[in-house]
Amino acid sequence: MENRNFLKIVKIGIVILCILLTMPFLNKFDSKLEVNIIDSEQHVKTPKTGNIDESPILIDAEATGINAHNWSWAVSQDWCNGSGTEIDPYRISQVSINGMGVNNCIEIRNSKNDYFMIDHCNFLNAGNADPFQLAANLFLNNSKYGKIILNEIIGASSNLAMGLYAENCSYLQIESNNVSENRFNAIQLSHSFASNITNNLIYNNHYGGISVVDGSQTIHITNNLVDQNYDGIGISDGSYNWINNNTISNNILDGIICVNCYNVEIASNEITLNKYDGMYIASSNNLNIIANTIENNVYGIILRYSDSNSLWDNIIIHNNYYPVWLYSSNYNRILGNTITENKETLTQIDCIGNELIDNIIFNDPEQQFLIITITAIVFLLLVSIIIFWKWKKAKRD
Repeated sequence: MENRNFLKIVKIGIVILCILLTMPFLNKFDSKLEVNIIDSEQHVKTPKTGNIDESPILIDAEATGINAHNWSWAVSQDWCNGSGTEIDPYRISQVSINGMGVNNCIEIRNSKNDYFMIDHCNFLNAGNADPFQLAANLFLNNSKYGKIILNEIIGASSNLAMGLYAENCSYLQIESNNVSENRFNAIQLSHSFASNITNNLIYNNHYGGISVVDGSQTIHITNNLVDQNYDGIGISDGSYNWINNNTISNNILDGIICVNCYNVEIASNEITLNKYDGMYIASSNNLNIIANTIENNVYGIILRYSDSNSLWDNIIIHNNYYPVWLYSSNYNRILGNTITENKETLTQIDCIGNELIDNIIFNDPEQQFLIITITAIVFLLLVSIIIFWKWKKAKRD
């Protein structure tokens, strides 16, 4: 009877040991299933080449007088048609413009009541003769109801200009553009509202990929491929914005940055291979950071001076240092995340009231292997002691 019980103990121990030894491999297999690979060549349709070469264009919808460059003047040109309604917007299409390093390619001001569309155009080499003035291939100011679709917006390494700059604008749709090689931000919205930045290919810009600043609200940034810029996507001094379903990779510094923000949702993004932080959050509150994959960055998620944020269901794996690092950040909820195979572990410094619930946390694979090895040695040692004790007892009997 004693021998049977002993055999049961040994069998149970072997099963437990096998489970411990296979856990790291199961984690690796599951994490690979979560990766969603996006083909950058299929992400954005290639714009048609413009068949009208034009000089830089300035439209001021409120301009009056002889030869005023308003929309009435624009529709009298070969490159524009439409009536400015929602069904029949003013349309600039199939145009190629070279800013020659001293002009914005297209500049639209004070268009607050008319609908307009710019599509299938090529803009390149914007600049400004005055280095203290903003320049952009596509420059929008104090305007509404614009669609910027299927354009190629290319900068020049010698000119400090943006790809697309919108200031004090709303109800913009910026979709399916290729924006590359700009010396400053690829797309920047400043003090703008209720706009969508969707399905754009943004790569190899010398500063930021997408930047939303100066109190901009209700901006939806979705399904963009943001690759090989200085920073990926940044929001500062903003609220009620969304960063969803983007692929953000290979940027020189951070994948996503939020500074002085509140009520922002960051969900279902693939944030990989950025050279510094996957996500950097500073002085920001009430953010929902949900179901992102943050992999192979130097750091995973950094929170500094940020309170009452929620981190749910994120996969944070294979980062070189801290997967989650909180400094002076309080009352955050960290719930149901998978945090595995990073060089360090989740770390809090000068924090109070943070909740860690139902997270799966493993450290560096070498540490996992060491823990499992020690467990196996201890188990085998116990089995050996029991066998030796049984042998000694049988010998005495």
